[in-house]
Amino acid sequence: MLRWRGTFWPHIMRRPEVWVFTFVHLGLVVWQHYTATPLPSTINCPCLTDYPPEIEKNLAGADGALTVKVDGNQYKYPSGYGLAECGVYDAGVEPYCATFDQDLDFYGQYEDLPDWCDNSWCYVDPSSCNVETVTSVYLEDFANRTVPLQFSYEACGEEDTFTDEGDGTAWIIEWSTLGLSTTLCNFFLVFFLGQCYARFQNFFKLCLQIETSVHETAIVCLTHIAHDVDARWDVVRYLTASALIVYFRVGKVAEFKDAMVDVSEFERLLTDERAWLQVDEGGWEKLMGWPRTRAEAAEYTALLHRMFGLSAEQPSRKSHLPALLTKSEAEALRAYPGGMMSFVLQTWALQRAKATGEVKPPWFNALQGCVYKLRQAAYTVRAELNLPVPMPYFHAVAVLQTVNFVYYSYAMLEYNSYLTPFVLWIYISITVGMREVAATLANPFGDDDVDFPVHKWITQLRGIAIAVHPLNNPIGLPPIVAPTAAAPVLTAASAVPASSKPVPAAPTAASAQPSQQPQHERLFDRANTPASGRVSSTSLPAGSIPPPKVIL
Repeated sequence: MLRWRGTFWPHIMRRPEVWVFTFVHLGLVVWQHYTATPLPSTINCPCLTDYPPEIEKNLAGADGALTVKVDGNQYKYPSGYGLAECGVYDAGVEPYCATFDQDLDFYGQYEDLPDWCDNSWCYVDPSSCNVETVTSVYLEDFANRTVPLQFSYEACGEEDTFTDEGDGTAWIIEWSTLGLSTTLCNFFLVFFLGQCYARFQNFFKLCLQIETSVHETAIVCLTHIAHDVDARWDVVRYLTASALIVYFRVGKVAEFKDAMVDVSEFERLLTDERAWLQVDEGGWEKLMGWPRTRAEAAEYTALLHRMFGLSAEQPSRKSHLPALLTKSEAEALRAYPGGMMSFVLQTWALQRAKATGEVKPPWFNALQGCVYKLRQAAYTVRAELNLPVPMPYFHAVAVLQTVNFVYYSYAMLEYNSYLTPFVLWIYISITVGMREVAATLANPFGDDDVDFPVHKWITQLRGIAIAVHPLNNPIGLPPIVAPTAAAPVLTAASAVPASSKPVPAAPTAASAQPSQQPQHERLFDRANTPASGRVSSTSLPAGSIPPPKVIL
């Protein structure tokens, strides 16, 4: 899980694209505000009531329709186009605002129509206006070059999105044009993240396979090596040491370093684990799997003693994790390359188990299977780390994101707001963060927040010594209670006459009815009843027969 105060969030904030495009867009927004011509408090720009004589002579037909030229094609516009008063003159006319070939969107609006199709404007005389005017591009080829025909959106209180600085070219990027690049970028990003997460899960399963191989080996040794306890521990520690060397080496491969066992890692193999970690007693016991403190455990033991009659003595917490290798064994390992050290230790484990003679062939085959499973998992982890995510794919995602950021930095100027830099910063941070998360998941052996807790796994893996090492509590046979004395045999002489047997009292109405006391209150009374006051088979007189259990 990503932590706000962890190291991953600052890593994203150090990416240059997060800040470069944000500040570039902020600069464009500031420039847009300072260079915009402010509208006067009172707009004085009347609309023309008639076309200039040259326009009337050359363009108006017998029916009064206006002939215009757009992109080299001529179109007939209605009479009075752009005259007399402000109006939405472009709505429904060709070639850009025609609606006969347009589809309606979800909101009932026509798709792919420019914004200016619904804006008001009119033709004006620039000498009589106190707002910005623009030369007509539809009538420019026919206009009087001395006094060109001009129009204005600002005269009607509208923003001019049709032209830019009077050159007749629209420099606004419509959001519909960003759909292709955004969709393509998001597709590659999500696919890249999915592949990296699948790789992350595969690494986790392989690490789980390494740990279960050591545990299965310990079970086989505890079951079939009953006499030679030293050999039993040797088999487990050799295999555990081989797993640790695998973790040591893949950590180097993940950081693109030489895969060797360094001095601190040899020290960990040759030292008691608690001494190497340098933790106190409480932290060590919690790390070993005892979440309760000793005081809490004493209260829990007393509760079990009161409720079920278990021992009132606090169980021992033996958790000695001794060194996995001796100095002579470490010297022997150094004669081999780093890639063969785990192989040598796995071979030693099988040789030591075979030398005892206690592991018979069927179970020795199972032991070999555990070693082979660990070997396969270790080799697969190292091989996949040496096969990184294809760099061309990563760079393709990065290039697509950069192009998308450039588009967004310019297109968001359309909103003419100081809030757009913040919105752009959020968008860039999320997409760049997803890309960096994907790259981090592809290599989970390191110190990032999303990486595996390898050091914790190593300590827990070495914790198998609690169940195997002779100084701890090696698992033995389950405690089976044998009878202490033979039951007395009833003979005719010892039989009691029927007439002398006591007659049981008739059950009363209260005793015949089931107890009305709630179950939790009965359990509470049982828990607070001293063990000395309870009737048990151990408190019966010698030679007496315990009462039979009633099975309902």
